[in-house]
Amino acid sequence: MSNSNDYHLNHGKVVHATNGRIRIISPLLYKDTERANVLTVLLQMREGIKKVSTVADIGSLVVYFDPHKLHKAELLTLLDALLANLGHRKASMQSFKSSEIIPNEAYEGIVEQKFTIAIDEMKCTSCALLIEMLLNRDPRVSTAKVNYASKTANVTSSLSKESLCCLIENMGYKAHNLDSFDKACKKNCFPITLRIAVLVSGLALPIIFIRWINK
Repeated sequence: MSNSNDYHLNHGKVVHATNGRIRIISPLLYKDTERANVLTVLLQMREGIKKVSTVADIGSLVVYFDPHKLHKAELLTLLDALLANLGHRKASMQSFKSSEIIPNEAYEGIVEQKFTIAIDEMKCTSCALLIEMLLNRDPRVSTAKVNYASKTANVTSSLSKESLCCLIENMGYKAHNLDSFDKACKKNCFPITLRIAVLVSGLALPIIFIRWINK
């Protein structure tokens, strides 16, 4: 086990370090669950990181990693850079608005609607938390709940479904109208089923013909 004093962070302190596990304490994570969730998502996208655990109440972060894929010093450099970036971008994250991404659309006076949107490329539950967090920050979204298991988002909003999909895609994920997605599946699946039925029938006909000749 390495001495935690051997490592220096500008935005936190290493309290425990082994060959495969690092625990740090950072004031930037203290009592900030949203920032901790975002950091978790960013870290889990990095190859070599197995698991990330945070406790925002005490500003604690634990990272389990593969030392063969990610050197300890490299991980600490990455941690420090991400913490610095999140600290710098905190204000911009709090002021996140879809109007900056989807201009020239008048939303005032539009009746709120409930939508279910399919989301692709979520890698973990933290991805779902990140999307949910950013959606709920938009003043035109009343409620947003993202389910990682079903890969869907249930949203109540004055935004159109197309605008919500665009908003999610600008977070780095792929979003689809669930109704259109289901219709596309049915449209593509039907010909496949039909072709299988025809193929089976085609294989059965020669057998029937041979039996009829041999009678």
